[in-house]
Amino acid sequence: MIFKAFFFFFLFCGLCNSALANSDVTKSVDIQIKDSLYAGAIAKFELAWVSENIETPVAIDSKTFDNLFNFSFQSSSESESESIVEAIKNSSFSQTETTSDIRWRLNFFNKDGYLLSSIYLSQYGNLGYFQGKSIKIEKDVILKVSKNIMKNQLDSQFKSDFLYKIVKFFK
Repeated sequence: MIFKAFFFFFLFCGLCNSALANSDVTKSVDIQIKDSLYAGAIAKFELAWVSENIETPVAIDSKTFDNLFNFSFQSSSESESESIVEAIKNSSFSQTETTSDIRWRLNFFNKDGYLLSSIYLSQYGNLGYFQGKSIKIEKDVILKVSKNIMKNQLDSQFKSDFLYKIVKFFK
């Protein structure tokens, strides 16, 4: 009888420690992501995207993303950097075993060009990767802000290309 009591006591303690360790991991992912942005002042960020029209035999992960992205640009705009950082601050992250097909990457750099952090996002912005860990993202705010920045970038690029062609045509 005493043996059973000790057995259940140790089993209960083991389960409690496991649950506490998992909650620490969950908290640490959220804290790590947010802290990585404050490791140095963000001077610029890079946004890269793989089109949903690109099909691959296996899901795109953080290791294969670099060989596939369609569009990438760097921005040193303070307002764009602030909007991305604000979106990250307003999101909650937790570690998950679920993997996803990555379609977006955000790289953050300090003024010396040192990479502070990278966050990879799924097509819907609810899953991703951070430092090799699969993460779940509570809100899709980061993806919405990223899409808006990319749209603005493409619009301005199109306008400047269009104006360049008009000026060249009339010369």
